[in-house]
Amino acid sequence: FGRVGQALEFDRGLPMTVDDFMAAMCQRRPAFMGLSKHYAAAIGDALERVGMQDKRKRRMGALSGGERQRVLLAQGLIPAPQLLVLDEPMSALDEAGIQVFERLLGDWRRSGITVLWIEHDLDAVRRLADQVTGLNRRVLFDEPAATALTPERLLTLFSAHPRTADAVNGSVA
Repeated sequence: FGRVGQALEFDRGLPMTVDDFMAAMCQRRPAFMGLSKHYAAAIGDALERVGMQDKRKRRMGALSGGERQRVLLAQGLIPAPQLLVLDEPMSALDEAGIQVFERLLGDWRRSGITVLWIEHDLDAVRRLADQVTGLNRRVLFDEPAATALTPERLLTLFSAHPRTADAVNGSVA
């Protein structure tokens, strides 16, 4: 199980490097003890996959918001998860980071990793998701992305008093 949060908030003055952050998040020993050999290769591979390998010695506080989000994506890859939960992973990404995310999403799909992805960017959902579950206090619909995001469903999804998918389609249970 891997998890990637929406954005990382921390004291930018902390002298924590990308390697320090990854060590603190991924291994079961204090970061001040450095990277264990067991995790060093996995961390290097994860950072390379998100295009941050060359920033390992930079302070986290010196990174842009998009770069920090890419580090968070790398952290979610260790250990290699079967289920990955992403909370608006594209929210802080720059264009290069979005391309990295889209490539990773394809890699995860091919590897059989289940991705539960919370996202409000509906264009990205239409373009990238396989299945869409619309939630507004309850499940409103759960369908393939190609058919899920109709104007009627979007109105229901974002209304103050949502109706179920059956009510939107005109049938009554």
